[in-house]
Amino acid sequence: MRSKGAINNYVAYRIREVRNARKLSSQEVARKTGIAPGSYSCLENGWYNINLDNLFKILQALEADVQDVWPKTEEPACETIDESYLLRAAQCARRFGVATVELDDIYESVCRAFELGKDMLHSRSRGWKRLREARAACAMLVKEAPNLSLTSLSRSLGCSLSSMSHLARRYEPRFEEEGELVVRMRQARRELQSRLEAAS
Repeated sequence: MRSKGAINNYVAYRIREVRNARKLSSQEVARKTGIAPGSYSCLENGWYNINLDNLFKILQALEADVQDVWPKTEEPACETIDESYLLRAAQCARRFGVATVELDDIYESVCRAFELGKDMLHSRSRGWKRLREARAACAMLVKEAPNLSLTSLSRSLGCSLSSMSHLARRYEPRFEEEGELVVRMRQARRELQSRLEAAS
């Protein structure tokens, strides 16, 4: 029998997949459902449990059915979410009592994907577009990691928490829609996945 957490994580993952297939941004779905964008993002990333009321609002906004997002009995939930490597890492971390995602892992992965030196992430410069994009990518990956927070990221990078939160919100839809940023974010995720698998 699957745990409630595993089912919730699977449903959250499938909702994101269906939304991406429909070419809708998370903000559009949040607006259609009446759920605050920040709360919707937390639901879709599996940080909040999805109650039935919100589930059906989301399904209606996506023009989807329950069977589109609910795990099938023959599929083990954790094997069907291959692309969500951070979720798998988090499950391993909970199982073994260790945190497998560190800020340095995220920095290395993002710097490779965005072709930056690691020292650039810590620079005081704000005006360079690629640097803003890379910092936003770090923020997005930190938000997905259960053992990290934007507070720790902002301290590490010498930025204010409010500016880091604003950067993450501003770039989140762009990482799903803009061609080059989509490619770079995918590469950062692959790099991070490789680092996590090498460490395990």
